[in-house]
Amino acid sequence: MAALGNIADESAIASVAADSDDEQIRWLAVERLQSESKLNELERSARSADTRWQAGRKIGHAPLNDLIAITTAWPLRRIAETESVPELQQMAVGRDHHDAVAC
Repeated sequence: MAALGNIADESAIASVAADSDDEQIRWLAVERLQSESKLNELERSARSADTRWQAGRKIGHAPLNDLIAITTAWPLRRIAETESVPELQQMAVGRDHHDAVAC
């Protein structure tokens, strides 16, 4: 994760966000992105729902299908901690609880 801080190129950061298998690294990469075009690209085409969700939220969208598609606890908890819209926060909390019960 520390190595991500050494990457300055927006295209390289977007590649990490799109391609990393580690959800925490993807999350940190999206947090670092400033380019709206890179965020739009991630929202449209990232392979993981949590990356599409986070990119969309960062540019002001609420991609609900991606929120619903998130299946792992870490990004759901992160969304619940950081989301400013109460209804979206509750959706993340509910999904996290549902996934925990299903295990």
